[in-house]
Amino acid sequence: MGSRRFGRTPDALALPGVDRNTTLLEYRRGLPGGHIDSVQAYLSLKIPISQDGQRTLSIVAYFEDASGPANATFSVVLGPVIVGRVVIAAQYLRCNFDDVSQTFNLDGTLIRIMGQWYLSSADNPDSILNKLVLGFRFDRRFFQHSQGLLQQTNEAQLTLGLVGGG
Repeated sequence: MGSRRFGRTPDALALPGVDRNTTLLEYRRGLPGGHIDSVQAYLSLKIPISQDGQRTLSIVAYFEDASGPANATFSVVLGPVIVGRVVIAAQYLRCNFDDVSQTFNLDGTLIRIMGQWYLSSADNPDSILNKLVLGFRFDRRFFQHSQGLLQQTNEAQLTLGLVGGG
């Protein structure tokens, strides 16, 4: 977490000595005593989604919290799920909040949908399409202004890539 920008939420920015460029490591170094208690939890589930049990939905969640304000992080990733030539996954990520009760508060939250579409052609094994993949990602971020307004930003990416190997 030390390389992430810590001063992104109003809670973090309200702390003494924190600005938008402060990292969590820099903030922790400035605390008296330098001792920090923390907890980390990780959960991974695979749920069968086909009759034969060969296809599964993967759910991975983690939570970490350290003593002090704005030190908690929570993430859940669903997938990847493969449907034909499409691979898709979704993520919920919340960083820099105070405690577990704020896990689903939207301020500072990222919701991401991502995936790949393999453009392969079973009819023509020599086709260039067998080497191409289309990647996509959609991010929705939420930030709460000091006046209490919740702002949403959206970002979409579309990429075209080559698949190697054999």
